[in-house]
Amino acid sequence: MIAPAKSLPEKIIHQGKYCRLEPINSKTHGKDLWLYAGSDEEVWTYLSNGPFANEQLFFDWLKFCENHPTRTYYSVIDKNENALGALCLMDYQLEHASVELGGIFFSKKLQRTTIATEAVYLLSRYAFEDLAFRRLQWICNVNNKPSEKAALRFGFKEEGILRNHWIVRGQSRDSKFFSIIESEWKERRDAFEKWLAEENFDAEGKQKKRLEEFK
Repeated sequence: MIAPAKSLPEKIIHQGKYCRLEPINSKTHGKDLWLYAGSDEEVWTYLSNGPFANEQLFFDWLKFCENHPTRTYYSVIDKNENALGALCLMDYQLEHASVELGGIFFSKKLQRTTIATEAVYLLSRYAFEDLAFRRLQWICNVNNKPSEKAALRFGFKEEGILRNHWIVRGQSRDSKFFSIIESEWKERRDAFEKWLAEENFDAEGKQKKRLEEFK
């Protein structure tokens, strides 16, 4: 018999080599998140929230995220103790052991970096290995090519498009679905870990092999 997931995501710290994930906190992370991401309109182009007209509106939204009823948000903290962005586990379906990795708002300082990759790895590992989810999905606007490219790079498999999936800011949105399932996770995890290993980077921090080459 197939078992459901063990539990909902908890508000705990996930420590990596290059960053750590902390439960999002408007007081602790708010100023950094506003500076690096909240005040940048381009970060919010394909998201259902933002852009925010001012810092107070952004802080109010962060406070809501802290206790979101259906999402568990984590801030991405670099080695300089800067909060550069956030992501979450959402759309929990414990009985089906399915969860979504989403709600991602990464600043330009975080996008396409080693830290960004490790953040996705840490939360994916948590979902599969600690919470026992069988399916981790990634959903993006069909026009959001950077998100689609990132999903494929991380090893998510494209599943298809849901037409007229949502109405966002008064506009119809088609959504593209991607997923990693439990039988694929070991291979994905090994690829992440080999890519993140210190020996995969030169003295200047440049990758020697791309993540896709480890699959």
